[in-house]
Amino acid sequence: MIGGVAKRACPCGVCESWNQPAICASCVNFRLIENYKLLKRLSQDCEALRSHLNLLLKAKREADEQHHWRLEHAEHISKLQDCLLAGKEKIVKGKSRQEQMQISLENCTKLLASASDQLTRKKTQQLGQFYPDLIRAQRLHHTAVAAEVSQKRRQVMRQLCKVLPLRCLTAGDARAQGRGGNAIKQFLICGARLPNGEEILSLPPNEVAASLGYMVHLVNLAARYMAAPLLHSAVFAASSSRIWQQNSYWDARPASHR
Repeated sequence: MIGGVAKRACPCGVCESWNQPAICASCVNFRLIENYKLLKRLSQDCEALRSHLNLLLKAKREADEQHHWRLEHAEHISKLQDCLLAGKEKIVKGKSRQEQMQISLENCTKLLASASDQLTRKKTQQLGQFYPDLIRAQRLHHTAVAAEVSQKRRQVMRQLCKVLPLRCLTAGDARAQGRGGNAIKQFLICGARLPNGEEILSLPPNEVAASLGYMVHLVNLAARYMAAPLLHSAVFAASSSRIWQQNSYWDARPASHR
């Protein structure tokens, strides 16, 4: 044995001496193979130790990360607990303030109710003393206002009749005579004849359109000044005036499109 390695038979005989280096090729190759096997085994052991060390380092890193995560969450939880305590204190203070405001509101309500009762009693006493005179004065005032409104309406209607004159032809008027000489009742508005029943076919279309347009305008103005409701809606546009029945009180569109 040389160096703990099994010695093989040397063909030259020199390498078999004790404490002599290998000289021939076979002895050198034999010793290199043995050293290569030893080096390979040591490399495998090194790789195993390195992988084991990597596993230990990975486990240590994960443990450090978990410890850091626990510390951060513990700090966050402590902050949330502090916020929760502060919120509870605010809620307690708000409840106490609400109770105080509720008590104050109840006191104010009681004072207001007592003041309202006193005012009602005083008003009842005053009405009991002056009620007949007050009613009489109100009636006189309403009568005077109604008379004034009626007078204003008459004045406005006179002016309206001057602006849009409406008159009836007499029997002696030449325009009111028929073909047979019989008197026909005829109405004029602004000098244009209004159709009377079936006579609409005997009048010129332009004159009928103009007279009906003036009549629509007169009815609209009269209804506005007299504060009277109209059964139909109408728009004045001279000879192109339109009149229709609304679909409903809230819907001004025509009830029928025919």
